[in-house]
Amino acid sequence: MTIIGVSFDLQQDTDFRLITVLEDLIDPSWCWRFDGGENYIRNSVEDPWDMQELFTNRVYTGKEFIETIQTPNQYIIFADLRAFPHTNALDDVVNLNASIGGDCQLAVIIVDADYVMLFANDVDRLIALTKHRSNFQTLRREDITYTTI
Repeated sequence: MTIIGVSFDLQQDTDFRLITVLEDLIDPSWCWRFDGGENYIRNSVEDPWDMQELFTNRVYTGKEFIETIQTPNQYIIFADLRAFPHTNALDDVVNLNASIGGDCQLAVIIVDADYVMLFANDVDRLIALTKHRSNFQTLRREDITYTTI
């Protein structure tokens, strides 16, 4: 079996920011593609329905993506995000299987607001960072599981 990624349960608090999960994993030069989901910014703690969309574009530069995921009070129910080293590769990927081992540097999939899957070309770095980062201890409820093929 070959490890291709990690998965874990995430505990999103009222001031959750996706940057907390991804900060040591992403390269600011990467381009990002958002392939859908349901994700919000909570505008008000008092009114849980006062929300706006977090990801409003399909394609982000590295700088735009980092600014977006630093936004406070995120509530991400579903998200499919992929990072590429250049914009030419953004339209070439049809599915996750085509991403792994290709130009896709990192795939981030969030399901049901708490289950996160990370797939990376540099799996060893991904495993090391998720094992040893102290802020992962506060973000996740369960141990990290390795995704294999």
